[in-house]
Amino acid sequence: MNEFFFTVNSPPVAWQRAGLSRGRHYTQPETRAWEELVALQGHIAMRGRQRLSGPIELIVVCMLPIPAGWPAWKREAARTGQVAPTGKPDWDNLGKGVSDALNGIVWDDDAQVVDAFTRKRYSTQPCAIVYAQTLNLLPAQVSRRPPV
Repeated sequence: MNEFFFTVNSPPVAWQRAGLSRGRHYTQPETRAWEELVALQGHIAMRGRQRLSGPIELIVVCMLPIPAGWPAWKREAARTGQVAPTGKPDWDNLGKGVSDALNGIVWDDDAQVVDAFTRKRYSTQPCAIVYAQTLNLLPAQVSRRPPV
C-alpha cells in the first residue's frame, strides 16, 4: 500500500467560496495562502516519490487554536481534549482546502479520494496533520471484460 503523511505547522484555514471583483471570480487571499502552504509541505513530503494512483483515503486532523478570550478553566478543558470545536470553521471546508491544495502533487486529482475523514480538535500548537494512502480497490474506470 502506498501511503504518506506530513504536518503543516500553522493554524488550519477553511476553504472559502470564491469572491467576485469586477465581474471576475478570485480565490480568497486566506484560502490561497493556506493552500500554498499545504502544497509546499506536500511537495516536501512527496520528494522523489510517485503520485498516489487509484482510489485514495485521506485523513486530515486539524488542531485549531484555543480561543484566548476563554476563561482559564475552559482553555484547560480544551487543551486536555474535554472540549471540542463545534463552531466554525466547518469540518468539510477544512478538508476541502487540503484536498484541493494537493492536486497535482500527491495525486492527479482529488476526485481520486474515495474515503475522507476530517477531525477538529483544539491545541496549544495549531497545525494540520495530513495522511493519505492508496486503497486496494479498483477505480470505476476499469472496464469489465465480457465472459468468454
